[in-house]
Amino acid sequence: MRIAIASGFIATLLIGSPSLAQEKAPVPATPPASVSEMMGCRAMTDDAARLACYDRTVGNLQQAVAAREVVIVNSAEVKKARRSLFGFTLPDLSIFGGKDDTPEVKEIRTKIASVRSLGYNKWQIRLEDGATWETTEGFREGDIPGVGDAIRITKGAFGNYFLAVSGGGSVRARRLS
Repeated sequence: MRIAIASGFIATLLIGSPSLAQEKAPVPATPPASVSEMMGCRAMTDDAARLACYDRTVGNLQQAVAAREVVIVNSAEVKKARRSLFGFTLPDLSIFGGKDDTPEVKEIRTKIASVRSLGYNKWQIRLEDGATWETTEGFREGDIPGVGDAIRITKGAFGNYFLAVSGGGSVRARRLS
């Protein structure tokens, strides 16, 4: 009976694995209408018509930016946003650039702003940027975190994160806020 159940489970995994292995199709990065219209002005050959087109479309773009319908960010802001969201599982909205544009944050290094014992050598740690992490396994006795200590948090496999304080051993952790 166990062999039949195990065989059925393995067959299900093998049949379902091609669909699981497929990567999500990237969302095409199409600019908003106000930007597309402005880019279309370049195709005009008549100088007066092109200038009039730019004047009209830049005005539309300014209104869209003022109404916060269009937000313009540079790569430094994207990197800062990715760093501030490190540790959270978010849907892929393609608003922080594609994988080719800005590399994914795989590690952060900072300092500890405050610590709180949770018992059993587990800790809640607030970083200088305000992010709060909680260890899900206990530190060794000599690796107890303290305010001002250097901390390194790395992204592991399967959504795990590992936290190491002042070059000590690492433990699993999860981001709270």
